[in-house]
Amino acid sequence: RALDVRDVRAWEALAEEVAQHWGRLDILVNNAGYIRPGFLKDTVADEVDLHLDINLKGVIHGSRVAAQRMVDAGRGHIINIASMAALAPIRGLGLYSSAKFGVRAFSLVLAQELAPLGVQVTTVCPDLIKTAMFDKQLDYQKEAALTFSGGKVLTVEDMERVFFEQILPRKPVEIMVPNTRGWLAKVGNLMPGISTY
Repeated sequence: RALDVRDVRAWEALAEEVAQHWGRLDILVNNAGYIRPGFLKDTVADEVDLHLDINLKGVIHGSRVAAQRMVDAGRGHIINIASMAALAPIRGLGLYSSAKFGVRAFSLVLAQELAPLGVQVTTVCPDLIKTAMFDKQLDYQKEAALTFSGGKVLTVEDMERVFFEQILPRKPVEIMVPNTRGWLAKVGNLMPGISTY
């Protein structure tokens, strides 16, 4: 089904359709995303809205609608795709980083609230993946320079393995892909003053 993740009523209608057809909702993966690289001083208002409405508010709306049904069932797993940009802000991707920081914060709090009710929440922080969002950044080498600093670009197949081998069976609260780059981002974020020079 086509779904505008910004539309709360569309989320509710889809959840009802799932319930009518399958009886319950077991897993939700919030994976919709939007990116337009650029420096914050050059940002226009519409870009602010798109980044926050799709990347952050869409995750919140979907998670909230799914959580209500999953809590009623006493089980479920919500998987929210954040980014390495959720661990350390990326110059040239300020709006994207801001939204993904929000996704991570929201998801970690949601995990705390829902775990006692039988619903698991996993935040996924992947490095660059070869998708249309990767292609979109190719024209912004200056603005998105840090995006391409990791060396190996992940593939959809890499993420598929992570999902089926780690996320679905283990249900971690947070997973970074690759783990080493995730820890590097977290350490870098401990000293934000260094990145301003």
